[in-house]
Amino acid sequence: MNQSQKSKRKWRASSAWKAFRKLIMHKQKGIDPITKSKLKGRWCLHHRHVTASDEEYCDISKPEEYVALMSTTHKMLHYLYNYWKKDPLILDRIAKEFEQWY
Repeated sequence: MNQSQKSKRKWRASSAWKAFRKLIMHKQKGIDPITKSKLKGRWCLHHRHVTASDEEYCDISKPEEYVALMSTTHKMLHYLYNYWKKDPLILDRIAKEFEQWY
């Protein structure tokens, strides 16, 4: 684990982070905005700027830069982001594939 990961892990263990996390979840009414399902179990608080510095990541003065997601949604977004940043049309191809499922 690198220093940045250690710093973020320490921050996520703080009471300030935990309170902020609950605040965001309540603002979203406990709903994952991607799947529209109820947040349950080990949901994640995702910073919308994947390349955020440690300082930006820990800046809770901008709650609009965070979103509460189900763990699987969060993993899926990070996975797809690696492809999307090289080829945004991946989302169109996924939609076309899903359309053929019906």
